[in-house]
Amino acid sequence: LDLSEDELCGRIDERVAEIQQVDERNERLLEWSQPLELLEDASFEVVARVSERGFELPGVEIVERFRRRYPFGEAACHLTGFLGKPSRRERVRDLAAKRLIDAPGDPLDLRGGEVEQLPAGVRLRDEQFGRSGLEARYDDLLRGRPGARVVVRDVRGEERELISDLEPRAGRDLELTIDVDQQQAAEKALDEAVARHGDERSGAAAVIFEIRSGEVLALASSPRFDANRLRQRTYYQGVRAD
Repeated sequence: LDLSEDELCGRIDERVAEIQQVDERNERLLEWSQPLELLEDASFEVVARVSERGFELPGVEIVERFRRRYPFGEAACHLTGFLGKPSRRERVRDLAAKRLIDAPGDPLDLRGGEVEQLPAGVRLRDEQFGRSGLEARYDDLLRGRPGARVVVRDVRGEERELISDLEPRAGRDLELTIDVDQQQAAEKALDEAVARHGDERSGAAAVIFEIRSGEVLALASSPRFDANRLRQRTYYQGVRAD
């Protein structure tokens, strides 16, 4: 993973310190049970090497996840918004409301085998959800619903009985009236105007709409951010500090 022993120990110490600051006991125990993420967007070569030497790496796991991709980068970033992981406070809130499908104690009573469909609003404990813009406004529709599979295993970990198998539900699509060409042209014009007439604190915004129908064709702002890169810690901290 191109991590030195000192870097790895530093990441562990940092995570331990975060967990020890959690006041609520059950939430703290949940935090201890979560794996420490060492690398995101791992290349095929890294995955192959780790898989090949898996017998030498007890406790190390490769996890496949879905992620949102914004193909036009910074274009319309303020409008579309972005996804983010829930905060500790939000997880505590959802735990109390029995919205977490992977919470301890089986709050949704899945082990009984009588639940035929998961209720609306349930989510996985670390599942990302809309933080701003349209991602936040239409999060319930876009995110879909997780599934759940409850099985009985023996002492060797082999599956003996299937109690329930609830299929996940895909999210819905959202189609906008935004014209990508006009959006990017408006953003380019704003950037050039800010660079020509502004300073480090300057910004600008523009709206283009179809006057007959009221459809918004461009909703542009400068400066902007790239939602694809917000998962990168240094980039995210730079955006927040700007």
